Amino acid sequence: MERTSDILSVFRKFAGFKLLEFFLFNPGKEFHLKEIARRANLSPSTVKFYGELFLKFRILEERKAGNQRFFRLNSDDYLIKRLKTTYGVLLIKSLSLEEIAPDALTIAAYGGFVRGEFDRNSDLDVLVIGDEKALVMEKLRQKEEQAGLEIEVSIYPFHVWEKMKKESNPFVRSVLENHIIIKGEGL
Repeated sequence: MERTSDILSVFRKFAGFKLLEFFLFNPGKEFHLKEIARRANLSPSTVKFYGELFLKFRILEERKAGNQRFFRLNSDDYLIKRLKTTYGVLLIKSLSLEEIAPDALTIAAYGGFVRGEFDRNSDLDVLVIGDEKALVMEKLRQKEEQAGLEIEVSIYPFHVWEKMKKESNPFVRSVLENHIIIKGEGL
């Protein structure tokens, strides 16, 4: 069986997912149907069909101005936070980030994509526990290109990370509260 490149590329074959992805990356902003179609690379009829469906499920909200309709993500609905968190996990999984530091003890993702609090300007935060030489810059650049966003890597030797944990460092506390282990036993 042929392996697909990543899970998101499979989901992106579906127009409804592409529309949902567009709004997940643009929370709080409203768009006219034709602008959505142009920016999401979908036909206006497809945007209208899925837009109506997403309105029904309260994923989107609409505002009418004359005969024009504007859509935006319904960020107040509890489902949206879960959708954004799930999308963040799918993105992290699709990138195979363990390849950026194959000799590291632990690799973890944290921050906005893990919490479901991201937008077009967000970067993906990654923690590497291990030697600084463990980071393969070429692989990191490939992953950034694949994701279409910057990946911010913080590298700490094991002994430094452990010392920061014992000192109850605020950065360490925030990572420990909300992270995803990509590789290794834990933090």
